[in-house]
Amino acid sequence: MVSVIDPMFTFLLVLLVVIATIKRNPWFARVAMIWALAYPLVGMVQRDRAEVAGWQLAKTRQHQVVELEAKPSFANILVWKVVYETEDRYFADAVRVGRTVKTYPGESINKLVVTRDFPWLDPNSQQAKDVERFRWFSHGYLAQDPNNSSRIMDVRYSVVPNEFKALWSIELSPTASTDEHANYVTHRGSSSESRQVFYDMLFDR
Repeated sequence: MVSVIDPMFTFLLVLLVVIATIKRNPWFARVAMIWALAYPLVGMVQRDRAEVAGWQLAKTRQHQVVELEAKPSFANILVWKVVYETEDRYFADAVRVGRTVKTYPGESINKLVVTRDFPWLDPNSQQAKDVERFRWFSHGYLAQDPNNSSRIMDVRYSVVPNEFKALWSIELSPTASTDEHANYVTHRGSSSESRQVFYDMLFDR
């Protein structure tokens, strides 16, 4: 279990393969194979540690958890975003799993209820079909964006792990025709403040 973008994993793997090719030395290729297997295994151990911490947080809050997942934050397997689901809400916490485990309690948000959050949406429209497709893509982890009520976001990923500021969402329009698609929106920008919060977690400052 590794981040979609993890320079530490990718750079060393590519470097070893390049060296093996240039030097025609199979030893470097063997090391690359070991690294390709070992790093994800370490990631799985880290994920399990983060999930244990998440379950402990939920227990201290006396929450009845429906489902819980831990996702690696950007470009590392040290800081994880733990998202768990109760009957009507999602909760996000950051967990740093180094030599010791440190938690950063975070935000909560209402789960998406289409009939409540988008009462005008025609269930037979293309936009409604897009919502269900997005639900499948997001494994059901959907919520209405609190900063833009026309958007539905995937709550599993964000720059700051204990926040619900999505990296992608879909945007609906009440004026769209029945055969018009929802707009897919990416949110790649991050403020200097949010990056600083993330770095403070990553380097345990």
